[in-house]
Amino acid sequence: TTSGSSATRHAELEALGVEVLTCGDGSHVDLPLALRELGKRDIASILLEGGGGLAGAMLEQRLIDKMALFYAPKIIGGGSSAPSNFNFAGFEAMADAITLDRLQVERFGNDICLIGYPVY
Repeated sequence: TTSGSSATRHAELEALGVEVLTCGDGSHVDLPLALRELGKRDIASILLEGGGGLAGAMLEQRLIDKMALFYAPKIIGGGSSAPSNFNFAGFEAMADAITLDRLQVERFGNDICLIGYPVY
């Protein structure tokens, strides 16, 4: 969380045995700082499942080493109000796009999972 988060909620979580990390003073968590703090606690791998904004920020800051992208055979539409996997400014040219290396494809029921390593 950030220093602007609820002190009451922070205390409630700690009372339940949760270690709350304060990483940054702004409106968003300082992601490189958060990863450094997790590393100090011997956490070397995380599952990032926080939505397109968080995933986009992690990708934009080149903080993702390996990706497992799950796709369901459903098309919802919805324009800018629809959820997206990665919400960030993006690239003007396809040549600048992030590609995935060592790509694997797995199927889970009707869903497909693409596993790869970003090449920045």
